[in-house]
Amino acid sequence: AAAQAAEAELEMARARAGAADDADADLRAARAEIRRLEAQLEDTLSAPFFADGEGAAGMRERLRALEQSERQLRARAAHLEGTVQAQHSELEALRAGRERAAAELDEARDELA
Repeated sequence: AAAQAAEAELEMARARAGAADDADADLRAARAEIRRLEAQLEDTLSAPFFADGEGAAGMRERLRALEQSERQLRARAAHLEGTVQAQHSELEALRAGRERAAAELDEARDELA
């Protein structure tokens, strides 16, 4: 009976040792994953837009400023396009008027001759 009790206790100790080994392996894997994530975070934080102090908030602000600048440039381009079209129309009207005036002048000269 004592031998059976000792054998049962030995089996329980082996089971606990196996569970401890499994827990130890899980702990080593978790620590390795933590080291990997820390290295990844360090790499990310050393990226140029973090390293120069801007960070994500600074990048968003720069993006907003660039978008605003783009809108202003597009509005200015549209305004200039309208101005060019208006001046082209005026030029065409002046050319047509000059041609009419030249034709009238030729007609008047012909009548006087």
